[in-house]
Amino acid sequence: MDILHADDMKWTMRVIAHYAQKKLESELQNKYNVKLDKNQTFIDFVHQDLMACSNQSVRSVYKQILAAAHEMNTNYQTSTIADLGSFMLWVVYKDTAYRDPFFWILKNLINDDDFKKQLDMYAREPKDWYCPRWIESKDKTKKLRDEGVISEYDLSPEEKNFVPNIMYDRVKQQLDDELKKNKLRSK
Repeated sequence: MDILHADDMKWTMRVIAHYAQKKLESELQNKYNVKLDKNQTFIDFVHQDLMACSNQSVRSVYKQILAAAHEMNTNYQTSTIADLGSFMLWVVYKDTAYRDPFFWILKNLINDDDFKKQLDMYAREPKDWYCPRWIESKDKTKKLRDEGVISEYDLSPEEKNFVPNIMYDRVKQQLDDELKKNKLRSK
């Protein structure tokens, strides 16, 4: 389940990342005299820098970010995951304050058998990821609308699973029902 009612937070995070990229782009050009090509953005520079990175561990993580991004159903989701993931990796790699903790955490996770077992519960195949399933549910909604099974303003049952306020109402109802059941049992 997605974080309920988190769209505002996610939007804020994207705005902050966009601002940080613009600020870094400006600093690259003005402070470090790095010249970007006319059509090149800061994130293009980040991707080039990670591809040419001499640190094999960073390149391996970068390749995994790109592999995950290419499992998405839309260009927007692919580029968002590739760009945001690469940007975070680049900051961690380039900033000496974050580099040591990042590699320490990574090393400890890789060597922790308990973590690997716990991760099995969360690591899903790409076809089962949230975004591809959401896109499929939107396609189902379109099909049902085209067939006249649902109105143009309704959603398929599959897509309703991806709408935060509907999910919230379902979870709240389930919790209320459970509390009522437990209350009746305790009498």
